[in-house]
Formats: sequence, structure tokens, C-alpha cells
Amino acid sequence: MLTMDDLTTGENPMLRPVEAAAGVRPRPGRAVEQVEVCDGGWRLPGSVTRARDLLVVVPGDVPPPDDPAAALRGLAERGVTAVVLTGPAAAPGPGRDRAVAAARAAGLPLLEPVLPYGAAEVQARVLHRLAGVLREGVGQRDRLLRLTARLDRHDEGPGRLLRHLEDECGAEVRLIAPGAPAGWEVLDGHRHLLAQVHGGRMHTAALSAEGRHVLLHAVGSAPPHPVLAAVRTEPWPRRLRTLPALAAGQLGLLHRPAERREAERRLWHTEMTLKVSILQYLMVGGVAAAVRAAEPLAPGVLTADSGRVAVVECASPGDRPAVVRECEKALGRRSLVVLCPAVDRHVIVILPHRTGDGPGAGGGGGDGTAELLAPVVRASGMAAGIGSPGPWYRTAHCYDSAVRALAAARRAPRRTAVEEGGSPLVAFLPEAARRWAEALLGPLDGLPREQRDQLVHTARLTLSYGAASTARLVGVDRTTAGKRLALVMRQVGLGRARLADRAVLDLAFQLGDRLRAPGPSGVPEVSGGRPPHLCALLARSDEARQEAERFLAPLDAATRALLVRWIAADGVIGRAAPALGMHRNSLSQRLERAGALVGRVLTQPGGGCHDLLWALLLTGELPPEAVHDPVADGPRPA
Repeated sequence: MLTMDDLTTGENPMLRPVEAAAGVRPRPGRAVEQVEVCDGGWRLPGSVTRARDLLVVVPGDVPPPDDPAAALRGLAERGVTAVVLTGPAAAPGPGRDRAVAAARAAGLPLLEPVLPYGAAEVQARVLHRLAGVLREGVGQRDRLLRLTARLDRHDEGPGRLLRHLEDECGAEVRLIAPGAPAGWEVLDGHRHLLAQVHGGRMHTAALSAEGRHVLLHAVGSAPPHPVLAAVRTEPWPRRLRTLPALAAGQLGLLHRPAERREAERRLWHTEMTLKVSILQYLMVGGVAAAVRAAEPLAPGVLTADSGRVAVVECASPGDRPAVVRECEKALGRRSLVVLCPAVDRHVIVILPHRTGDGPGAGGGGGDGTAELLAPVVRASGMAAGIGSPGPWYRTAHCYDSAVRALAAARRAPRRTAVEEGGSPLVAFLPEAARRWAEALLGPLDGLPREQRDQLVHTARLTLSYGAASTARLVGVDRTTAGKRLALVMRQVGLGRARLADRAVLDLAFQLGDRLRAPGPSGVPEVSGGRPPHLCALLARSDEARQEAERFLAPLDAATRALLVRWIAADGVIGRAAPALGMHRNSLSQRLERAGALVGRVLTQPGGGCHDLLWALLLTGELPPEAVHDPVADGPRPA
């Protein structure tokens, strides 16, 4: 607000006290909110209903009243700030002397223009200054509110707002937490006052001590309140006193959303942790525990007989929270959306698959899931793979299928792909392969059921994704995952360090799933008789060989030869690169390009390497003796 100090001091004062009336000087901090020209009797216009903080200008074109004392006394009683004399009334003479005496008696400051302005010009100039002060006040408030809005959007703390307030007010500003020391000597003797504001018994206070002027404002709606303290070496002008009060209110508004957002973040992270636990239960076959945990979060999702898994690849790890929300928005409550614990750019989506939902149900592949996820993956660097459906106890297989579909999705125009079938080999092997898988996995039946289930589920994941990723998927450390795989492989007569042995066990597990599939009688079919030799099975399978040729068709002869030598080195890049006369980085790049062509990941241990090995074996590019068959040849020598 405009004050008397603004009009009577500074570089360009407009008014000055009448010298003869020096006994009644205007208070510098007294506000001026309006200015009016009075009539010839020094009376206010009838339109003026409020005279407080009013500056009255006496016109110079009419003579003053014979008895100005009554008029000035009436103005003083209504709370007028000061009276400005202009024209003849300001000229030395009896009229001015009577006015000076009357003003002194009424206790009303008497002013005159610094320059010979008339009443109308004085009014116009005061109004101009008043408008400027109002504009500046509005600008200060606008800047503070805009800054608060930015801090709220960006979830920032109060630091920038406090520094802004210091600049605007020419003050030192602090936010004092309840129970924290004030840190200012000027407040040391007024701790009781600060405690009252902290406790909510007072919401604002002002004090002056040691030549410093302090304003205190409570922040927030509930005690104990943080206190906004602002200190100036000069008294607080009225136009600035409102800024700390406004800032305290804005800090309270910032504080409440910040608390709410923090609670929402904690709730979201708790929910994500629970969803990861549900995923880990499913990956190791703990369907009952997964259903119990998932029902409050996503009712009905896991109560279907089977389900699908989709893997959404984000452009960067930091995009995952937003992608989770987009997936939930696209799929609704009929899905469980999980932050993948193994790959920091992946989001895993678990959906129910109802019996009768065909491959093209819903108007798009994967029960329509591809259509629903298409808008989510429009951004650059994103893709989504939807796996084939399966019972919940085979969630790990469905996840593996989704990962293979993701490799194809990266090259697809719409950045989505659906895999409806099995692996290139398992789907085409003859029925006799069941007996071979049953014989290979037979030694595991001697283990206690719970131990067997735990070992088998962890071993299968480790075969597909390696020990490090599996450890994050099932919630164990990588050493435990590796030990469980090694124990299973020793039980069946294979060695963990050999890529071909890992491929043999992986194939047996996939065929073992077929053993669990119910036949026409409703029970799993198991064929009797002597189990065949694995190489004989592969040699008799023309369909599998044709599928292998199709699988390898994108690769040229040089790349196939490189892959054969890489497999001979058990897929260890550091061992294969010197044998090939290449740098390990160059070999990694060649493997990445080859994997992109066949839709498999070859730079990491897992099912993609196993599929490639079987394809090369079926086409004759890898010799049969590269594969050890414990069923026909006995356990591999230690």
C-alpha cells in the first residue's frame, strides 16, 4: 500500500508538512488508500463512506471556511490520514494561520504540495502513485503465487520460495520447525512467543528488539506449526507485511500436498512390492499363495484357469512408473501390472485367459491385448510382447513366451507382437519324446515334493534367464539360484557349465510339461516302453528339421559357422572370441545382430541359445556328439 512516507520522503517527494504545523507531523507508515477533494466547506463528498486511510485535498479555488476548526475536527474524527492545502489556502496569511491552529488542535497532519499544484493535479498524481503501488503489490503476489504453483508441479521443497520472499521484502527469512532452535539472537528473549505460534495459540505475531523487526506466521492448519519468521532492520511497511502472511499460507498448501504425495508414493511402492511378490509366487509355481495375495489388489485376475503374460519394454528405466499407470489405464482392473524385478526397462503385465478366448479374440492378437497395449508403446524405444496362454503353474513358460514375442515386437511396425505357439523344437518332436523326457527327469522324483518343486522351478528359470535375473525374479540371491540349477543337473547326470547340457535339461522340462497335459481321459498321458535315444528322436523328426531350417533362414553361412564355434565354446564370449580371432565386443555385436534376425537373445544365457543349438543340430551344422544324452549314455563323467 501507499504510505505517507512514500509521498513525503525519498528522491521525489510530492508533499511536505506545513512548517507552521510542525507540531503535528504525519506518521510515515500511515497508509493512503484513497484521495478525495473536499468542497468549499472542507466537507467530504457524500459518496465517501469510509474515511480511514483517506488523504483529503482542500481546493484552492474557494475561500476556506470562517471556522475551519469544526471541519478539521470532523475530518479527524472520521479517521482521515492528512489534509493537503492547495492554492490560496496554502499561501501565508490569516486563513492559513487559522487552518494551522485548527489542525494542531484536532491532531490532524497538514500538508502542502512541493510544487504549486492545484487540487485536481495533486489528486491525479497521488492516484497515479497509488496505482503504481497497487500494481507492484499485485505483481509481488502474482510472482509468489506463480512460484508456488511451479514448486507444487515439480514437487520441490520450500527453499526457493523462502529465497524469493527475502528478495521481495529485503528481509532475512527462515522456516523454523517445531522444537528446532530459532537460530536468531533477536528471538532468544521471545521464545515464549515463538512457542505460542508453534502451538497454535497464536497464528501471527510481530516484535521489535535490538533494532530488528520480526514477523512470525504459523504454517499449516494443525499444530505444532512450523513458523515462518521474517526479519528486517527497517520497520515493515504495510505493503510488505502482507507478503510473509501470503507466503505462510502458500507454504501450508505446499506442505499438505507434499505429505499426501509422499503417502501416495509409499503406498504405490508397497503395492509394487506386493505385486512383485505375487509374480515371484507364480514364477515358482506357488499359485495358491499368489491368488490369496492378488485377490484384494486385482479381483478375479488369477481366478481364471489360465493366463497370459505380456512384457512391455520402456525407453528408459525412469519411464516405468508412468508406463505402469498407462497399462493399468488401458487394461483396467482385469490385469496385474508389475515392475519387472529382473530387467530395469521391463514392465510385466499378467492377464487372465478365459477358456474359449481364441488367438484372435477381442479383435486383436493375444485376446485383444495387443490392440489395448498399442497406444501405450507408441513412444520411441518402446515395444510389447504378448506370450502364449497357459495355466498359472506355467507362468514362467508364459513369461518366456512373452520375452520371445518382445524380440519380434522390436522389429514390428506397430511395436507389438503375439506368440501363440511353442518353441520351434518341442512343438514338432514325435510322441516318443515324452518317454525320453520322463526317463531323464525320473531321478528328481526321489526328492521330497516341496524340495523338488522349489528346485525345478528355480532351475527352469535359471536355464531361461541366467542366475542373476532368476534371483531377482524369484527373490533369492544369484548364488542360491546357481546352486539349485547345479543340483538339479547333477541329479539327472548333466553339467551346469556346458551349454549343450543346459539345452538338454531345458528341452526335457519343456517336454515334461507335455507329460502334465491331460489327455482324453482327463489325466496326464504317459507312454510306456523303453525310452528312445535323443539323437534318434531328432533324426526321425522331419517336421522339426524343416522348422529349424525356417528358423535359421535369415542367417548366412558365415554367421552360422560363427555360431557353431561359439556354441562349441559353451556360449562363453570371453572364450569364443580368441578362438575366432575377434575382440569380445565385436563378437557380442555379431551375436546381437544374429539374435535380432532369429528373434532370440543370444548375448545372455537362456532359452534363445538353446533354441539356436537345437536348430543347428537338426540341420546338421552341429554334430550329434555335441549333445550328451544321460538316458542313453549314462550320467556325464564328473
